[in-house]
Amino acid sequence: PGSLAEAARGVAPAAPTAALASQALYLQAGAFGVSANAAQLAERLRDAGIGNVLVRQPDATASLYRVRVGPIPDVASFDILAAQIARLGIETRLVSE
Repeated sequence: PGSLAEAARGVAPAAPTAALASQALYLQAGAFGVSANAAQLAERLRDAGIGNVLVRQPDATASLYRVRVGPIPDVASFDILAAQIARLGIETRLVSE
């Protein structure tokens, strides 16, 4: 956050873009309490021709098996992947790690 003096002068604080740029971006297609359900969704995505499908195991920060696609290198790849997965009737969300 910027200081009050910066705000008074109309100077915007620097955005945290460097931190975001260093994180990998993924589309999360599902999160499950049962590993077999996550594996089933991952297989469905792979069968549809979608590559780089990962199943993240539960850990100290997340108690679910998370099905993700990525990392996504650029906006064009994001658009293509999001459209492919949406055609399967699966909602996704953009996540970073």
